[in-house]
Amino acid sequence: MAKSTEETPSTPTKPTRIQLSRYEREQRTRKVVVIGAAAVAGIVLIMVLLAVLQITVWEPSRAVARVGPDSINVTQLQRRMKFEQAVAFQQYERMAGQVAQLQQQAQGNDQSNNFLLNFYQQQMQQLVGRAESSAVASTALDNLVTERLVRQESVKRGIAVSSDEVQKDVEKTFGLYRETLTPFPTDTPVPTNTPAPTATSTNTVVPTTTSTNTPAPTATSTNTPAPTATSTAAVTTTEAISGTVAATNTAIPTSSPTSAPTASATSKPTTAPSPTATATATKFVTPTVTVIEPTATPRLQPTTVTQDDFKVLFDRTLSSYSAIGFTEADYRTAVENNLYQEKLKAAFAKEVPNEAKHYKYDYIRFNTEDAAKAGLDKLGKGVSMEALISETNNITQPAPIGNGVSAGDTWISQFNVEQQTGPAVLAQLETLPLDKPSGVISSTTNGQPGFFVLVPKARETRALEANELKQMQEKAYSDWLEKTRTDASIVKREIEPITLIPADIKRASDNFMQRAGTGAPQ
Repeated sequence: MAKSTEETPSTPTKPTRIQLSRYEREQRTRKVVVIGAAAVAGIVLIMVLLAVLQITVWEPSRAVARVGPDSINVTQLQRRMKFEQAVAFQQYERMAGQVAQLQQQAQGNDQSNNFLLNFYQQQMQQLVGRAESSAVASTALDNLVTERLVRQESVKRGIAVSSDEVQKDVEKTFGLYRETLTPFPTDTPVPTNTPAPTATSTNTVVPTTTSTNTPAPTATSTNTPAPTATSTAAVTTTEAISGTVAATNTAIPTSSPTSAPTASATSKPTTAPSPTATATATKFVTPTVTVIEPTATPRLQPTTVTQDDFKVLFDRTLSSYSAIGFTEADYRTAVENNLYQEKLKAAFAKEVPNEAKHYKYDYIRFNTEDAAKAGLDKLGKGVSMEALISETNNITQPAPIGNGVSAGDTWISQFNVEQQTGPAVLAQLETLPLDKPSGVISSTTNGQPGFFVLVPKARETRALEANELKQMQEKAYSDWLEKTRTDASIVKREIEPITLIPADIKRASDNFMQRAGTGAPQ
């Protein structure tokens, strides 16, 4: 029997140990590569997310400065930068327009016209400096700090501003007054009996009075035309964030309220003339004279706009700032900040006494201590203060040695003494015996050191002059603000604002500088 030619199937050969080892290494390597790639991708993704968060969340919310419990972040600062820059640009545009008008109206050597031209050109140069990007950044941060300080101090003093007050101020900004305007009082003849002149005085000339009172416009005054299509409204100053309107070719909010805002560029405040007297010569032969007198003093009244006019102007103001993200809420907050500041200033003004120490004194300010000692020695030898003042003022060669002032009968308040001669002199005036020369007093005024010799004449507490009282009231607020703003325990500046200037603000500033440098308006 023959053998079968079919072969039995062979069983698979098992991988050798070497083959298994290579396969396992390849698998492990592949796994490591996959895990590593996934890890790298995860790290990259995390870094991208962190970068996005840094740009969109953390960086904008990063504190630039801390004012007491409040903070100012990057977003707030950069939005304010845009506003301050827009204010500077628009002020420059308006000034440039006024300069162009004055140049067109210039006729020969018109001194008043030339004075205005020089004034506006100087203002334009200042605005160019304000529009520079670093100045914009500093101004923005300073104003934000001031607003927070004012708010915090107002809260301490119980000062509040209601939403109704804000609305009224916004309306007045554009010439809308809720209260009906009171017309001028009418004149009522009032007979006045006058004794008849005697026979020898029949030629006496007596003036008669002719009243020409004009009633003020009421709320229905026709002097309230709607604004034309070319009229625009814009906030114009750093403080214009408070929002008031200047009656110019454009309805533009400014920092300080105007006494007679108008509805639009074509509407002007109406000022009714005061009563005028016309003197006429009359020979009286009658026994009595009747004089017509006004029963009340006429009062100036502002013009007013309609509700529709107000809405048009207000909407235009907001739309003019929509490009920089300045919303209606921002506008109302700005008005509210201004009202807080006005109320706080009034609170500080009430704290200023209307009386202060006043002094009469003669003094000489010497440039050197040796000259002061020499002058004091002359006083000791019998030279009068008046003679020493005259002698000192007449010395001009080779160089002046000082200057003297005799107060005479003029009373000088303690505030003016400090401004003129410094706090050291003020302290001596309070204690020195009258009519006797002081020693040499070293004092610094306006940053310049000097050496004073003085003779007190009198001192007493007197009422402050009205203008000086107003200055001291304003100074009380400004001194508080400056002291608080520079107190590092209250205001902590953490980031320099110039490092946070956005690229678009820099570009706009550079473009503006180039145009302003050629004298061309924006």
